[in-house]
Amino acid sequence: MGTDEIFNYTILGDCVNLASRLESVNKQYGTRIIVGEETWTRVKDEFEARELDWIRVKGKAQPVAIYELLSEANGLSDQMRAQRARYAEGLMLYRQRQWNEAAERFRAVLDLDPSDGPSRTLFERCTLAVVTPPLEPWDGVYVMTTK
Repeated sequence: MGTDEIFNYTILGDCVNLASRLESVNKQYGTRIIVGEETWTRVKDEFEARELDWIRVKGKAQPVAIYELLSEANGLSDQMRAQRARYAEGLMLYRQRQWNEAAERFRAVLDLDPSDGPSRTLFERCTLAVVTPPLEPWDGVYVMTTK
């Protein structure tokens, strides 16, 4: 950007905006690397990941599936594979509004790894949903309220 004499390299566009928002989402899930569905589709043969959630980032109407990169392909320990499977079960139950059952699965992951941020996040959402269910219509998408 700029003129022939003064310029600066930069990147612009919707993809850059989403990447920036996803980088911030790491804080809410206690993760290090989150990618969107389009990126995951391009790298899924090279890495192991788990689907974390469906979210709607601030300023966007369209939801996006988000994934946490866990390791290079075939690099997961047996324990991490078990955690990923239990998390996936919990996520499926969460989307079906089966809050107590979903919370049990996320609790099982936390029993294996108490520092698992995504499981803690979804466990807390399920616990809250038992007391205060989301308003209808609910599509399973979590709306991010901050950038």
